[in-house]
Amino acid sequence: MLGYGSDTITLEDGTVRRVEKGDRVSRTDAERDLARRVSGEFEPIVRKAIGSDRFNNMTKGQRAAVTSIAYNYGRIPDRIAGALRSGDAAAAAEAIRGLGGDNDGINRKRRNREADIFLSGGGGQDQVAGGETGISIRARDGSVQLRRFSPYAGPILQAHDAAARVAYQAETINQASIALHDIGNQYEYDPEGYTEAAQAYIDEVVKGAAPEVAGDLRDVLSDAARKTSLGIMDAKHTETRARANNSSRALMERWSGEYAEAIASGDPSEIDAAQRRLDNVLQAREALPGVAWTPEQSANVFLKAEDTAQALIKLRREARNSEVKDTFSLITNAAKAGRQAEGEEILSDPAAVAAHPELAHEAKAFVALRDNTPGFLQMTPDQQAQEIARIMEGPVGEKWEIDVADAAAKMAKENRTAWTDDPVKRASEVLETPPPPLPDLTPEDPGKFVDALSARREYMNRLRAAG
Repeated sequence: MLGYGSDTITLEDGTVRRVEKGDRVSRTDAERDLARRVSGEFEPIVRKAIGSDRFNNMTKGQRAAVTSIAYNYGRIPDRIAGALRSGDAAAAAEAIRGLGGDNDGINRKRRNREADIFLSGGGGQDQVAGGETGISIRARDGSVQLRRFSPYAGPILQAHDAAARVAYQAETINQASIALHDIGNQYEYDPEGYTEAAQAYIDEVVKGAAPEVAGDLRDVLSDAARKTSLGIMDAKHTETRARANNSSRALMERWSGEYAEAIASGDPSEIDAAQRRLDNVLQAREALPGVAWTPEQSANVFLKAEDTAQALIKLRREARNSEVKDTFSLITNAAKAGRQAEGEEILSDPAAVAAHPELAHEAKAFVALRDNTPGFLQMTPDQQAQEIARIMEGPVGEKWEIDVADAAAKMAKENRTAWTDDPVKRASEVLETPPPPLPDLTPEDPGKFVDALSARREYMNRLRAAG
């Protein structure tokens, strides 16, 4: 719509076309189109209803008043047609005033104004350029301007009122839409709470609105609130599905891990319980809306858990083997030093011995040597050689006795090498009385270092004398 609520444009040459998107018109264009519509559309309606003679005998003001009614109704209501044809101005004015209650009184003021104009015969008019009549008005800047139609003319008033209603309704809807959006932010996942709060707000807005727009306003705002409520409900569903998806996935991963652990443990009751837990959560996940989890995916979870279990079994076996290997080495080294190591009971564990038979055999031999020849480490290399010869010359009753002899020979060889390479270090390792310690050599007290060095020399000479 453009100008005075028209869907047409009347050009200067009289050509008429429909309004198109992007069109704009000047006041002159709008008044030209209005004049065409008044003379070509609405006045003929009046003439037909009351007769041309009666219409021609009316003043211009009276014509404008009844034309305004035709513009508003699209016809002359039967309730006033007879009074207009009678020529009784008072009766006609009263009949026009009686239309004020139509449409819940929306146009009562306009009907009263039209009745007043009809009763008074209308106002005077001024000459416009070209001999046409018009209305003089004083603009806001103080200048006197001519208008083709009075601002109180029916079509003008109707166009103005229609624009005012549109403006009022648009402003109210814009403000209310912002408020409804803000209310929605307070009820992020609560559509019921939002609907209740939004309805209370809409009731307040409609209560304070003009009667002629209240109905449309409620419809528009209620529709906006309904859409927002649906959006909140959709967001709630999405959030709920996301939480269900995340929680079921987390539980699936947890039970899958426990199932793998149960298989690795080898406990049948634990395996059965873990399998049931995992199966339950997978069936629940298959039933979740919006997740699209299939039985085939559930089957894959079981297969993956079983693969994980086999990997765990392998890792634990390797870790156990490594641990057993380290323990055997620790026992051997401790026995070589004449000491007892923690975990020597592993020598009686068939599975451990089977995992590392050579290491277990060696550890047992050195433990037997330590237990049966406790002073072997403190012997001189020559004494150790004599002891080995004695062991080898004796009768062999069991295989472990041969193992002990072999261990003794191995230890004696290592012992002789150690005494040759670093006798001070070896003395510190195997003798109850270690070599005297050497303090730091300092310029302040060099004698302390010299005395300690002399004491160590005497200590080592005694060891040499002892063989």
